[in-house]
Amino acid sequence: MRCGAAEPRESRSWKVGGVSIRRSGRELELSGLPDRIRIAAFSAPPEGISWDTFGLRGAREVSFGVLLGGLGASERHAEEGVRALNALSWPTLVLAGGSDLFEVLDATLERPSKRGAARVIDVTRMTRVVAGRHVFVPLSGAPDGRYARGKRACGYSSEDLERTESAQPSKEEKRRWLLSWAAPRGPSGEGFAGVPAGASKLRDLARRIGARGGLSAWPQTQTGKMLDAEGGASEKKLHRPWFIVPPLAGPSVEQADGTRVIARAVTLELSSNGMREVPSSRNFVGSPESAPR
Repeated sequence: MRCGAAEPRESRSWKVGGVSIRRSGRELELSGLPDRIRIAAFSAPPEGISWDTFGLRGAREVSFGVLLGGLGASERHAEEGVRALNALSWPTLVLAGGSDLFEVLDATLERPSKRGAARVIDVTRMTRVVAGRHVFVPLSGAPDGRYARGKRACGYSSEDLERTESAQPSKEEKRRWLLSWAAPRGPSGEGFAGVPAGASKLRDLARRIGARGGLSAWPQTQTGKMLDAEGGASEKKLHRPWFIVPPLAGPSVEQADGTRVIARAVTLELSSNGMREVPSSRNFVGSPESAPR
């Protein structure tokens, strides 16, 4: 199902903490942000796993969260997730992935919380999220429906790619980042045994709109890594940095190389220098030689 093609939600303005939010059509604008923006990025925990947000509650330097897929896997899962995320002091942007059911997200998201205005915000239907000097370009669901949970789960087509591209100004000083559930095709999207995964159309879109890089949640075989969408795992030089976010909670995630990554939200910082992960000592499970330094 082409969830991103649904009619946009009503235009409105509201405030969550120190972040002012304005939605008009398919564009969302976040203002009141620092020059260096820190975001908490993650996908939803698997169904049946509790939404453990304890580690996020003290993240005072985070301006907002980004959840890439999995919230709308079932009504109960979505209800529990929204309740947990509404307890945070900052807003969370939610993008549908290949396991999300549109009717679940449509019914659950953007309800007012006990603390006031909605803190869990749907960006599935957006083509632009302006955050200070940065622009996030959302693309929801599985590419051409591949890897989607079923016909009712979210996917996108070439028509959605065209709509997303046409919404971006030809000249813009802001830095663009692509938000998508699936990573681009290429070395950054290798699965088990080196089998390529990801979407070549997404890689081409990122190039055409001048995206500096992006965030995705699939394939999980590359979870927790900052990779280069233009070729291979990035070390010192990032041509197009792409981060594959882990699930918020649940069992550790097996990687293509046999190591495992702990489920957790990662903190990423966006600045004039690009995107970097804010270091953490609890990120990796595996041999000491394979742990990032």
